[in-house]
Amino acid sequence: MFNFFVSKTDKIIEEVMDKAYNPDLRDDDISQLNDVERVIFIVNVFNMEVLNGGICQFFSNSSGEYAPFISECLEKIGSIENKKLFDNFVKENNIDLHDLSVFKASDIPDYSYRVCKLYDYEKFDANYVETDDELAKYIKKHYK
Repeated sequence: MFNFFVSKTDKIIEEVMDKAYNPDLRDDDISQLNDVERVIFIVNVFNMEVLNGGICQFFSNSSGEYAPFISECLEKIGSIENKKLFDNFVKENNIDLHDLSVFKASDIPDYSYRVCKLYDYEKFDANYVETDDELAKYIKKHYK
C-alpha cells in the first residue's frame, strides 16, 4: 500500500482550484476568488500549462485568458526571473495579451504546423523554472 503525502500548500491550492470552479458555467470563474486566491489560481494554472506543454499550450488553451495577469502574479509571488522571462517573450514577439486569437487552432494539424511554429517557444520553455517554492512562500505569508 502506498502512503501518499500531500503538503498543506497542495491542499490549499486544491481548495482554491475547487472554489474557482463554477458548476453553472462548467468552467472556472475567478471572480469568486479573493485577491490572494486569484494569484494562487493564476500562477498554478500557468505553471501547470507551461510545465506540461509549454507556453504555446498556455496561450492556445482556454487558460490563455489569464495571460494579462501573469506578469503581475509572478511578481506578487516573487518569481522575478519567470516574470522577466514572460515579459521579454511577450515583448520580443509583440504578443497582445488581450487578443490571443492567433493561437487558436481549428484542428490538430493547424496547431502543429501553424501555431507551434509562430514563435520560438523553446527558449522560454527551457528557461522557465517551476514556481512551487515561491507560491508556497506566498501562500504561507498571505493565505488565511
